[in-house]
Amino acid sequence: MTIAPGSFTGGPSEGDAARGEVMTMDVPPSCLQPAVRRLSMTRPATENREIQGARIVVGAGRGIEKQENFARMEAFTKRFAGACLATSRPLVDMGWVPYGRQVGITGATIAPDLYIACGISGSTQHLAGMSGAKWVVSINKNPDAPICRHADLAIVADLNAFIEAFLESG
Repeated sequence: MTIAPGSFTGGPSEGDAARGEVMTMDVPPSCLQPAVRRLSMTRPATENREIQGARIVVGAGRGIEKQENFARMEAFTKRFAGACLATSRPLVDMGWVPYGRQVGITGATIAPDLYIACGISGSTQHLAGMSGAKWVVSINKNPDAPICRHADLAIVADLNAFIEAFLESG
């Protein structure tokens, strides 16, 4: 069984305790023999743990258009105290950023207070990785992008123009 960090938040609610039932069963000794053995154990990259524990995560996607624009994403992220910069899988696949920054089913599962999705379309895999976010802001030029339907606030704008104006504003 694999359980990704951040998959569950909080504890059981008061109503959950009333639903359970305790049953006593006789189990033959053969059932108690281990049928599973651990073959290996992997640990997430250090950067992965950093974005998993961040209260604010800025996610960069294909909408940044070219690798040179990644520096502006880093500058944008630094404007939010304690924020971490993460990415969608395409940027990792293109070799622009290390795997440890990827959010999604095959990357990190995050649950920040605020997730700012910048130029991210919102594939099912990415949405699953960021589904624990309390508040989601999307900056995307396509109002029909799946991420916009999952955002608490969708800013429909060209990402690079928006980031440039934001950084110039002081």
